Amino acid sequence: MKIDFRKYLKQVALTDDPEDLKALTSGTLASYGFGMFSYISFNPPLNKKGSTVNTSFLQTTYPKKWIDTYVKNSFFYLDPIILDAKSSLLPFIWDGPERAEAGPAQLKKFFRQAAKFGISRGAVIPIHAPGGEFAIMALVFNGSNSALQKVWEYYKNELHLLGIHYHVAVWENILKRKTGPTPKLSPRELQCLQWAARGKTLWETAQIMGISEETAKTYLKSVMRKLETNNKTHAVSKALLHGLITV
Repeated sequence: MKIDFRKYLKQVALTDDPEDLKALTSGTLASYGFGMFSYISFNPPLNKKGSTVNTSFLQTTYPKKWIDTYVKNSFFYLDPIILDAKSSLLPFIWDGPERAEAGPAQLKKFFRQAAKFGISRGAVIPIHAPGGEFAIMALVFNGSNSALQKVWEYYKNELHLLGIHYHVAVWENILKRKTGPTPKLSPRELQCLQWAARGKTLWETAQIMGISEETAKTYLKSVMRKLETNNKTHAVSKALLHGLITV
């Protein structure tokens, strides 16, 4: 199946219905070989007119029986995927059998139960955003560990960006929490960010722009500060959201 990543980025920005968002994201992820996904956000409460509104959000294509098993066994408190995501800024892949082999009995039970529902390996996209919210997008891969490694090596940057755009759609279009006014970036900052969005390294960007690698790094640091982001990928995503750059 052909992967139309740019089409997803355009469509997800306009999606404000949870079921449409699930169908769009599920279909796109299937193109990469991921048969299921689960997203949960742990957002700070939103104060509206003196009252507190819970803005956490959960969406999943996992089987209901697995969700019931997960809740019944309180797996949330020992799930290594969640624990790892809390301390990681970058996405990562995981393999259940490999993790279970070296883990304690409880962990073995967790991965054995998950495997019964086809959840054996996949990828995790942790999202630490400037509003204080924390979210996790967990993707379940259909194939072998070696196949997952190959997909991840080639597509991990796209999948990271997909997760961030999904999160922004939830944040902006469903929970209705806006990111604020469009930040102002200098022409050189925009140029540097545009090349970053196209997958260029700092060294490649510096060569293209005719500047030193240190100067390119300085521009990107300034961009991340102005956009209030933690990393380059998040900066690219937020710039795309505001229409500052294109893909």
